[in-house]
Amino acid sequence: MKKFFIILVVCFFAIFGFRVDLYAKQANNFILSDIDDNQVELLSFRGKMVVLFFFATWCSVCKKELSELNDFIANNPDPSFKLLCISQDELRETLEDFWNSRGYSMQVLFDNKDVSSQYGVQSVPTFFLVDTTGEIVVEETGSFYDSQLFKVLSEGGSYK
Repeated sequence: MKKFFIILVVCFFAIFGFRVDLYAKQANNFILSDIDDNQVELLSFRGKMVVLFFFATWCSVCKKELSELNDFIANNPDPSFKLLCISQDELRETLEDFWNSRGYSMQVLFDNKDVSSQYGVQSVPTFFLVDTTGEIVVEETGSFYDSQLFKVLSEGGSYK
């Protein structure tokens, strides 16, 4: 089922003209703090599909994506999938105020710019799909959770 999901995502982007880079390389491990000062390590999610969502609170597209992601995750819980939202904001206080005012249930991490640099993030929003073995299988810049993809996932797509 995992292969089906990956093929589905790649085909979606190929059909609708989004930029997709296939890596087939190991994701760089990192440890970042969430807004509650808990340390989060990417390697701890090995065995799960992980989406790394790089965003900034000043980005209007990111704000829309965050709202849609929060709703989607709340309505489609999947223990084999993890979403890590990684903030590119300059000030931690800006992130905390933004996140707390919206009541998001997703886990958010504060990047010290080392992780975004390791992953080559040049603009937001940027997504990386990391498979269960820790390999990056998709990178996409721009709106990843457009209504077409939501429709596919909502009608039986899976992260497995």
